[in-house]
Amino acid sequence: MAAAVATFIPAFVRKPCRHCEPRYYSDPVEWLIDQGMLIGFVLIVASVACITASVVVTLSIEFPRREHYRRLAKGDDADRSRPDEKIVTALLGGPSPLRVTCVALGFWVATVSWFSLSATLEGADGQAPLAGHDWGDLLYVSFVLFGVLVLLEVFAEHEQRVTAATVRSAWPSIEEVQVDDVTASAAVRRRRPRRR
Repeated sequence: MAAAVATFIPAFVRKPCRHCEPRYYSDPVEWLIDQGMLIGFVLIVASVACITASVVVTLSIEFPRREHYRRLAKGDDADRSRPDEKIVTALLGGPSPLRVTCVALGFWVATVSWFSLSATLEGADGQAPLAGHDWGDLLYVSFVLFGVLVLLEVFAEHEQRVTAATVRSAWPSIEEVQVDDVTASAAVRRRRPRRR
């Protein structure tokens, strides 16, 4: 929120409406505008970096743990090594670490795209220190990141299906067993002839 406010207010002061000409002020207003936009950008990057760091920590802990349970499910003694029901439920339907990584990568795609477009527009208006630089290459970087995001999402979907199928075959969830029992009982009642 602070990053959005620190970015929006200087941009609004600089250009109050879409078709307005950029406005320039004397110091210290001009200095405050520049510093506000810089602080907003730094806060946005810091927020995304913190999210990325938390995702990296989660991925380094949860992905090996997920692989461990999948190996147990494939083992010969899977029945004796069944984990807690909460773990089974999380393996069947919880968000995988790769899906969480996709969310973090999506933040980076949005951040790089936003900065590229904003820097290009501000540089075209002669706004220092963005003027005189070609920021279009960052937009290509965002396209590459988006392509990586799509591929990672496809791989995450495949990994989730494989993990769920492996865990479900070795350790049927209690809730799924209960639902299957209720469904089977209902089917038996429908097939049972009525007494006259």
